[in-house]
Amino acid sequence: MKKLIISLSLVGGLALSSSAAFATGASCGVGARIFSGQSGLIPHIFAETTNSTYYTNLTSMSFDLAGCDTSGPIARNSVNLEREVAFLNDNVDSFVVDLAAGHGESIDNFLHIKNVSLEDKDAVAKLLKNNFNDIYSNSDTDSVSIAMNINNILLNSKYSKYVA
Repeated sequence: MKKLIISLSLVGGLALSSSAAFATGASCGVGARIFSGQSGLIPHIFAETTNSTYYTNLTSMSFDLAGCDTSGPIARNSVNLEREVAFLNDNVDSFVVDLAAGHGESIDNFLHIKNVSLEDKDAVAKLLKNNFNDIYSNSDTDSVSIAMNINNILLNSKYSKYVA
């Protein structure tokens, strides 16, 4: 019976540390420090693998080390933002045209990535169209800036629930 309790405790601890690391992504811990400033899927995977392999996220969160602040809510931030930026990288030209028009296939796909409900889709597209100049200020505006500008506009609207 003792062995069963110890085994379940270890398995539960490993599962908890893995889920905690997954929930925070590579936003803190030793992996985030090592790969700080790098973007893209590969550095995030390496940072998360570093955190998961050595259980540093669990330790960092437990003792508020390496930038792991546990006072706020768990957010879905980095994964969705990366998906948004990846989509924009591949579709920025058609997205800007659709954004200016307030409708189109690329804006529909982008709003789907943001998990905007069908009920809110048209209103959100209109909001983004009305803020086109704040989202896409010039031809040098990159995909990360576009995604962040969209999130800032949504954050300051009644559609803040769709912010990554």
